[in-house]
Amino acid sequence: MSHLHRFFQPDLSPQSATGLYLTEDEAHHALSVARLRDGEQVALFDGKGTEALGTIFRHGKRQARVLVEELRREAPPVTNVILAPAWLHRDKPMEEIIRRGTELGVSRFAFWRALRSQRPVSAQDKWHRLAVESCKQSGRLYLPSFDFFDDLPSALNSFDGCVLVADALSASSQMALPASARKSCALIIGPEGDFADEERGALRDHTVFPVSLGRQILRTEVASVAMATLALNALGGLGTRLSPSPDTEG
Repeated sequence: MSHLHRFFQPDLSPQSATGLYLTEDEAHHALSVARLRDGEQVALFDGKGTEALGTIFRHGKRQARVLVEELRREAPPVTNVILAPAWLHRDKPMEEIIRRGTELGVSRFAFWRALRSQRPVSAQDKWHRLAVESCKQSGRLYLPSFDFFDDLPSALNSFDGCVLVADALSASSQMALPASARKSCALIIGPEGDFADEERGALRDHTVFPVSLGRQILRTEVASVAMATLALNALGGLGTRLSPSPDTEG
């Protein structure tokens, strides 16, 4: 089976069955980058759970029309995982967090400015585009949402549910998630250079569960992906749940 190209179309509805035109950017990608030909099958998604399958046709030099043949709706994910890393000094690691978190199934990104963050947030205009690209690649139908907070306490106060924090000082090797994690599970990742004393105080004042990611010192972007993977797997958001079998003596 040939590769099925996917395009973002924010206005999908039952009325789309008569055909619709791709946005300018998506039409350019379809016609000039992917070089699709008339009659090829494509998929469209609106980022809100709806997907359409149809046939694409060139309309003039720069427009592309899709005749929708099938429309389906996917239920929202049962897991609501919020990835909340501190803002980093460079844009590339932040983009990596957005790409990988979106592919894994993170529902919301809640970036916060740490006391050790050396510059204000930039490139917010790229966040949505990166999420769209990752949804195209992974087949995800729901786009994540984005928030930014001026400090850690503001981020903590926005969470309604379980809050886990990647903590290099934690010695725990096993942990059962509380029932509140089923409703929402926020994952706090510290900044480069670790949490400041004031931020550790904010964590103590809030009900959080420390999680160890091993003895290695991980970059924030790596820790973010590791935490998201652990939480999503535990909550059933990544297919097979892995757990060790009981030790047995031969």
